[in-house]
Amino acid sequence: MGTGINCSNSENKLGPKWIAIAVVSAILMFAFLAWAVNAPKKSITAAFNMCFRAIAAQDPDPRTRNPDYLAARIVNLDLMQQYMGWTLDFESSVNSINHDKLWIFYYVTARTKHMDSVLLKELKSDVKQVVIMGAGYDTRAYRFYKDFPKVRFFEVDLPVMVADKKSRVKSNLSELPNNLAYAPIDFNTQELGQVLARVGYRKDQQTLFIWEGVVMYLDAAAVESTLRFIAQNASAGSSVVFDYLPPSVVEGTYTRDPYAIRMADFVKSQGEPLTFGIDPDKSGAFLNKQGLKQVSNIGHDDMVKRYMTDSNGKPFGTVPNFFWITHARVLNDK
Repeated sequence: MGTGINCSNSENKLGPKWIAIAVVSAILMFAFLAWAVNAPKKSITAAFNMCFRAIAAQDPDPRTRNPDYLAARIVNLDLMQQYMGWTLDFESSVNSINHDKLWIFYYVTARTKHMDSVLLKELKSDVKQVVIMGAGYDTRAYRFYKDFPKVRFFEVDLPVMVADKKSRVKSNLSELPNNLAYAPIDFNTQELGQVLARVGYRKDQQTLFIWEGVVMYLDAAAVESTLRFIAQNASAGSSVVFDYLPPSVVEGTYTRDPYAIRMADFVKSQGEPLTFGIDPDKSGAFLNKQGLKQVSNIGHDDMVKRYMTDSNGKPFGTVPNFFWITHARVLNDK
């Protein structure tokens, strides 16, 4: 399996090999898109992430295993096998993923593990509410509710995604949390506050907002207004954790990793183009401007060290070097 970490710093030119890879990947990806013909407006990236989590959760090594043990129960196995050739057999699926150089597979596991660690730490403090924005097929409300039955979870996403998610969990999970509320929304046209108010969100309770794999697909105004909402409508001690990309990746000028261009081109072809980025070196100032104080900001090296180093102490997989995850807290002097 993949063992190199800085995935292609030495491959700065897109020669015949990369053209061939792009062609193969395009055929594979567009086959997967056929699913969307019968399911308009469902997020292709959300479906891919669910597949990645389901496969990575079968990893025999607990050090690099994806903690989302429920993903395999709600994933569409027929879809995954028919269009991608993947199954829940970890070795064969990872071999296929490595062959097609879908390096985001490894990042998804690192991201899941990091956001789970932030969530668990906040749940053990004074957090009483968890708002999962752009929830997709996230399973945190279902994985953590038994240990924290007094914490309320809110899943916010597009109506079509909420409907599909509810259908999947109802059909495939035997026990459903009674402390979960669904909140359909379009982040670009609706206000988060109004949507959350309708489902029982309380401003006076400490809250963790999880924004996973969403920010890079929104416009600047939507990102900034959502962060300002959190800063102005969550109690002191509340926080938000989200991942983001540098502006150069969004603009297609990132040169340190050819995979950045492949990824951007693919999501654009699926109708989900990258639209917003944050300079990692200026992320703290950006958050402060929205009324938040940065707690942590981890990139490639931290992700590999903390989450993608196997039990033998070796880096596992090829983690793209352009993803960042930040955690920011509401300022007390608002």
